[in-house]
Amino acid sequence: MRGNRGGTSAGCVAGLALVLAVAALLLAWSAYRRTGGRLDRLPVDIDPIADAADRPAGGVRDALDQGRRQVERQTALAQAEARLTALRGEAASGRGLAAVEREVAQVRGDLARAFAGAGDAARDRGQSLDRDLEKLGEQVRAGGAQAAAALDKVVERIRAALGGEGAGR
Repeated sequence: MRGNRGGTSAGCVAGLALVLAVAALLLAWSAYRRTGGRLDRLPVDIDPIADAADRPAGGVRDALDQGRRQVERQTALAQAEARLTALRGEAASGRGLAAVEREVAQVRGDLARAFAGAGDAARDRGQSLDRDLEKLGEQVRAGGAQAAAALDKVVERIRAALGGEGAGR
């Protein structure tokens, strides 16, 4: 008999919990209606994550894009420094100057693309480096010791543009 009696009290507790839950639901519904809430006014396609992702938060997206472009310019400068430093021996010896000239032209094009969408100060720095690379190309065509000296000058200018943290250091 005891087992039967425990089942009855459990059913009674479950029934009481159900009645309390329904009462709480009715109380919440009446409070919602009292504040003027209506279910037909709720927007159907609410996606708060997509909505937040579409809006830039205080210019964060612009700052990230600007930082990404700056890193791309710094990377292009570091790569240009490494490529031009590797050409130092060929320029000093006077052998393979045609290959050196082609590499200088490629570096010049890469830096022009990297600085294309830059701000005024960075664009001016890019144009100055472009003029130096143009002079370097002329020196390489002429050959001799001036080519190596011009190459060293351009590498130092690139290191200065990198803020003294060039790839070769």
